[in-house]
Amino acid sequence: MSTTIPPVDPTTSPGTPSIEPLRIWPTSSASRLLEAARAASVLSALDQQFATRVAGVYGEQSTGVIWALALACRQEAAGHVCADLRRLSVDGLSAETGEQGIAFSALAANETVEQWLDELRENALVEDVSRTMTLGADPRPLVLDDKGRVYLRRSYQRQVELAELIRVRTGSPDLEVDWEKANAGMTRLLPAGGDEDRAPRLAIETALARPLAIVSGGPGTGKTTMVARLIALLIEQARAKGIEPPRVRLLAPTGKAAAAMQSSFFHQREALDLSDEVRAAMDVGAETVH
Repeated sequence: MSTTIPPVDPTTSPGTPSIEPLRIWPTSSASRLLEAARAASVLSALDQQFATRVAGVYGEQSTGVIWALALACRQEAAGHVCADLRRLSVDGLSAETGEQGIAFSALAANETVEQWLDELRENALVEDVSRTMTLGADPRPLVLDDKGRVYLRRSYQRQVELAELIRVRTGSPDLEVDWEKANAGMTRLLPAGGDEDRAPRLAIETALARPLAIVSGGPGTGKTTMVARLIALLIEQARAKGIEPPRVRLLAPTGKAAAAMQSSFFHQREALDLSDEVRAAMDVGAETVH
């Protein structure tokens, strides 16, 4: 049986500072809302089916909860660990149509995001960890934190586990570094520069000594270049100590990003002044995080 999808009213959502007006969803049932969002390319078929199936398993009828299920699935597919409902209520949901400036309101079943969050906190499908910060024994498909972020339970659990591993690593002592050899290697591998260009050397010095190091920067700022030099130096340190070279994994969020990183890493490896043994030990491929 075919279903007629009600038109979307292209008016501005009250109280949103978005430059472009956010299109508002017509009042409807959860199933018709999901159909409208799918037709508008805001949700994928997977998002729609996931929300529908989970709601069916639990006998859930609340449009706000079913909409939150769909958005949590949508955001994870887009590479986000959660659906930040407060942020989405302001920024809106971009339609995957290629058109510029088309955004839909995230508020589909509630007038305000606070009303939506209150509804979620009281629902049996949602675990509110704003007070306990830990998951209970009774598994629920959604997890809501104190910032108004909704997670699929598995994603929240993995985030907590990753955070604990990071805490342990950051609390570990500094690594043993042969600084005489490291400085000689940095002089050989890093381009000569004045004191104003100390950032690359400082980043490598930190990464050599610390169990965890984070280097950030926009596209083209030299992150992969720095990583190639760092890995070469780590391998040289291992060879000097007579131990196995470190295990290296190059990870990126998407296949396209992984391919670009691997290509850049390969060119950097070939261009560096390295021994054949070190260059061979750097023969690694890039993978996606998933």
